[in-house]
Amino acid sequence: MASIRWLSLLLIALAVPIVPAPAGSVSSPMATAVCAPVDDVDSCWKEGVVAERRDDQAAALAAYDRSCTAGLTIYGCYEAGKIAFSDPRLRDYQVARARMARVCASPDIGMGPYGCTFLGIMQRDGLGGPRQLRESTFSFVRACFTHNDDHYIDGRGCAALADDLPTADVMDTNHIAWPRPYIRYLAYAMGCTDQMPQLCGKATDLYRRGEAASADWMVMCEEHLAGGAPAGICPRLADPALSADLDHRHVLRRTLARMFGVATDLPARP
Repeated sequence: MASIRWLSLLLIALAVPIVPAPAGSVSSPMATAVCAPVDDVDSCWKEGVVAERRDDQAAALAAYDRSCTAGLTIYGCYEAGKIAFSDPRLRDYQVARARMARVCASPDIGMGPYGCTFLGIMQRDGLGGPRQLRESTFSFVRACFTHNDDHYIDGRGCAALADDLPTADVMDTNHIAWPRPYIRYLAYAMGCTDQMPQLCGKATDLYRRGEAASADWMVMCEEHLAGGAPAGICPRLADPALSADLDHRHVLRRTLARMFGVATDLPARP
C-alpha cells in the first residue's frame, strides 16, 4: 500500500512538463547536473519521471541512480532498482540488488516494504549476487511483518514468504521456534489485508487442512491471540471483511505481526 505522501509526490511529478529528448540522444541535457532538493524529493528524481514519461528508460535509470547516490530521497533508489530489475534492455541485477537493499533498510513506510520484496526475490533466486535463502526469508519477513511500526506492508512479500517458506534447518533453528504451517497461515492472512483475495483463499484453505488434521498449530493460533479474544477467532484472521475498514485493518495487521513475533521469537520490529 503506497503512502499518502507517495500520492502527493506523484501529483508533483505530473505537474512537470514533458521535455522532448534531443535528436540522437538517449539522456537528458541535465545528465551531469547535481541533484538539488525540490518539493520533498530532488531534481534528479523529477528528471527521471520526465524521462519515463517520454519513454526514455535509459535516461530515467541514469537520473534515478544519481538521485539514489545523492541520498536526498529513497525514491530514486527504488525507481532505479525497479528499472534495473524489470527492463530487459537495461537489466542489471547487481545494481537492482544494491538499490533495493538500500530501500529495504530505509525507514520509508511507503517504499521500504516493496524494496524488501524485490531484494528477497533476488536473494532467493541468486540474481545479482549469491543465492541466500535465509536472508531472503528475512527480507520477505520485513516486507510482510516487521518493516515499520505503522504496518504498511507489501502483500507480494507475504505471498513470497508463505509460498516458499524454508524449513527450520535452513533458518538455523528448530521446528518449535519455526512452526512452518502456522507461519504460512499468518503470512497469507497478512497478505489478505493488502487487498489480495487470492491470499485470503490460500489462508482459508490452509486453515481448513490444519483443522481436518487436528494440527498443533491450531491451538497455538488461538493461544497467541490477545487475551480476552473469544474462541474461534483464528480462522477469521483471513476474512477480507475484517480489513475493509482502514482502522480495523491496522488493528488486524498489528495483531498478526505480534502473533508472528510470538511464534518465531522474532520481534514485531527488528
